[in-house]
Amino acid sequence: MNAGCFFFSLFCGCVMVMAALSMKESCEEQQTVVKFLSKSGHKPNQCWQQLHDVFGADCFSKNSVRHWHRQFQQGRTSTKDVK
Repeated sequence: MNAGCFFFSLFCGCVMVMAALSMKESCEEQQTVVKFLSKSGHKPNQCWQQLHDVFGADCFSKNSVRHWHRQFQQGRTSTKDVK
C-alpha cells in the first residue's frame, strides 16, 4: 500500500469514528431533552416536535421519544444507554 492510500484509509477510519462519537453524543443530548421536557409535563408528541425543531432529520423517531418519555416518567434518571 502506498503512502497516499494509507493516509486516505486512515482518514476514512477517523471520519467513521468521529461520526459514531457524534451520533452517541446526539443521542445523549436528545435523551436529556426528553428527560427535561417529560419532567416539565410535556407529552411525548410535544417532546418530539421540540426535538424535530432543533435536530431536524437527525432527531429520534416518535417511537423512540415515547420510549424515553415513558422511561423517565417511570423514574429513570440516567440518559445513558445500557448495552
